[in-house]
Amino acid sequence: MNNVLIVGSVFVDIICEGLSEYPNKGEELYIDSIVTSPGGSAITAVILKNLNMNVSLASAIGTDFFGAYLIDYLTQVGISDSLIHHEPTQETGVSICIPKNNDRSFISKKGPELARYLPRIFEKLTPLYIEKFRFLHVDFPQLQHPTIQQCISDRRDSLIITSDIGYEEALAWKADDFNTLKDVSWFFPNEQEARLITKEQDPAAMVHHLRRYVPHPVVTLGPKGAVTIDESEKIIQIPAPQVQAVNPSGSGDSFTAGLLYGLAHGFSIADTIRFANIVGAMSTEDLRSCSSDLTIEDVRKRFDLEKETEEATT
Repeated sequence: MNNVLIVGSVFVDIICEGLSEYPNKGEELYIDSIVTSPGGSAITAVILKNLNMNVSLASAIGTDFFGAYLIDYLTQVGISDSLIHHEPTQETGVSICIPKNNDRSFISKKGPELARYLPRIFEKLTPLYIEKFRFLHVDFPQLQHPTIQQCISDRRDSLIITSDIGYEEALAWKADDFNTLKDVSWFFPNEQEARLITKEQDPAAMVHHLRRYVPHPVVTLGPKGAVTIDESEKIIQIPAPQVQAVNPSGSGDSFTAGLLYGLAHGFSIADTIRFANIVGAMSTEDLRSCSSDLTIEDVRKRFDLEKETEEATT
């Protein structure tokens, strides 16, 4: 079974398009459009569903308007809310995203603290239900949670653990945090996060540093692709396809979905990263952080084209 369990915080992203400058005090500026989209780990779950993967999402939201929006969206794409805790005393996480010059800035409010509700969520997971999952993707802050550690312990020989990290956690990284990665097979910070963690400046050096703790480290480089180590222990950099980027805010979570797809389908390391790069890049062509229009047929077509182009030039 290639079922995936995603454990992480979710947000509603509010994307503001066309903001050329920030307003001064007392000033009102008009922008081109505002769209809403699932954010955070909900992006990975939705994209995996678009790729025809079996996915479950464990998270926590409020019972407010934004929580209702997320549940409605997830239900429409076929993702159950059975592992999503609805907390009436807190508001759902929201991020205001401002795309600009192929980058983005965020103004965010966190939702319910997921760690607080993980024991209650995992009480719903019977041993038989947990056995369904082959992959467990966990936000780095949740990796050391006793509930997650127990799940990993119960399935140590049959569960593939993947994780990524946010800028906030990378900024607060301590040397002891490397021990948290002991159970992780694939870890994929972006270049800025990897620099903060490893203190290295070169992406290849970052990968070598992380390899001391994780069998498969990947450093993502945005439009330049990603760097990792292949089966022959060789450093490889797989370029990302050229796209007309509109909003890159969901590219990292979409990359995660593409990587999990490649692992589940037995791709080589190079092809797994290539596929993940394509999913991440294609997601930026949509103003929404989470593109419901991205399909497995579109991604496979682009993947085959990238492979053909590479083979023709080597």
